[in-house]
Amino acid sequence: MRHFLTLFLVCYSLNPLFSQENNDSLITIRGTVIDTTTSVGFYNMMVVNKTAGKGIFGDYHGTFEITVNKNDLVAVSVVGYQTVNLSFKNKPYQPVYEVTIYLKMLAYSSDEVIVTPYKTLEELQEERANIAKREVPTVTLENAFTSPITALYMAFSKREQTKRLVAEMGMLISSMMSYVKFSDYMCIMKSSV
Repeated sequence: MRHFLTLFLVCYSLNPLFSQENNDSLITIRGTVIDTTTSVGFYNMMVVNKTAGKGIFGDYHGTFEITVNKNDLVAVSVVGYQTVNLSFKNKPYQPVYEVTIYLKMLAYSSDEVIVTPYKTLEELQEERANIAKREVPTVTLENAFTSPITALYMAFSKREQTKRLVAEMGMLISSMMSYVKFSDYMCIMKSSV
């Protein structure tokens, strides 16, 4: 019986399913991520264990170190570059894997975009003039008695204060525009004389 137990323990330790070559063994991945065009490391890199849903950020020089299970899928990504997936599932077991990853920049292309104005300058000037002409309600004694809540809202709300300010600015701008038109007219008359 004693020999049988010894034989069983020897076979158990040699079996790859139960030894350290098991895919559930912890491994450490140390790596450097480099840009293919400039050969410089990335400071804003993220390394994510997709299987566990956890991740780390790389250091300033573009290096990282993460401990994962051997069968986990690890993704290395940088904004604007392609994502690289690492898997050591079918590799022979090592406690530490050293990797160097070269990332390529993603290329974006789009069709030509033509921007057209929604309104012409004349339409905008007309709207601005209409703002100055718009009647801004004021709080009167009659308003206060018929609807006290509305009167308080009109007196103290930021929105109503903004409306009053816009109306005042519109009147000021329209008066300035008429002055500018008048002064342009005067300049034309002086130059023709």
